[in-house]
Amino acid sequence: MTAANNFSTKQEFLNNEIVSEFVIHLTNLINGKKFKHSYNKWQCFSLIDAKNRYHWQGQNYDDTKASLDVLSKQLKYSILKRDAKSVLINVIKIMDWGQVHKGCITYVLKKFDQSSLIDSLSDAIDVLDGDDYNLQRFDQKDLRMDSGLTKVYSLGSKHSIIYDSRVTAAMLLIGYRYFGHEKLNSEIKELELFAGSNISKKRSHINNSKVIKRNLKDNSLSKGSENIYPHAHFNLIANWMLQEAIAQARITQLDLYDTWGVNDESEMLRAVEAALFMIGADITNG
Repeated sequence: MTAANNFSTKQEFLNNEIVSEFVIHLTNLINGKKFKHSYNKWQCFSLIDAKNRYHWQGQNYDDTKASLDVLSKQLKYSILKRDAKSVLINVIKIMDWGQVHKGCITYVLKKFDQSSLIDSLSDAIDVLDGDDYNLQRFDQKDLRMDSGLTKVYSLGSKHSIIYDSRVTAAMLLIGYRYFGHEKLNSEIKELELFAGSNISKKRSHINNSKVIKRNLKDNSLSKGSENIYPHAHFNLIANWMLQEAIAQARITQLDLYDTWGVNDESEMLRAVEAALFMIGADITNG
């Protein structure tokens, strides 16, 4: 259990009254409730509209999804075959796609040299795909979490999103608009639902690793006497909230997958993640 929260499983977390309320809000947004946001020459009017206006490195959503499907398939196959060299190559390919290398590449190479890369990735993926709050090993040495490795874990998983600074910013913005500044910085902050609390600054100054650390006690979340790196915490609870929101959205909108142009929950998570990615590129307008 965390210092500020009394939960050790997904269901216990979702049973929290404020979390449940926010999940309902996410459900409504996924079902098409208006969400207008703009910056520079980009704008959207809902989450699905944001997904449809996705772009990254000259590719639209469909092109990016095709690229990620290939990267995901190759990574999962190499892990299954326990081919360490192939795993390393595919991890580097994913980091290259995401344009994030600092810190994470050193960790990956060290694990490869120690012949523990496959096991470390598999263990991290199992935790992020799971329903238990077992983050003790995410101490940045045994298991590491950062903006590069969240992409690797996500593409190796079934149910975990890429939780980078842009998705972080989007979740913060949605929370800010829904709960309001005062509540977000009081009781919501105590729940540690969002990284950061100020949307008036540039995204890179809100939710990069340094600011995430500064917003949490002792540069980490505490569970008993052990320390948990906050990025893993936020990734896991975002997974849980979005998974539940999608499940609830499907109950009220039977054609949800068709509306979003996806085939299953995994693709739906990726589509919502893409919407958040675009929204979170710049949240300075609030």
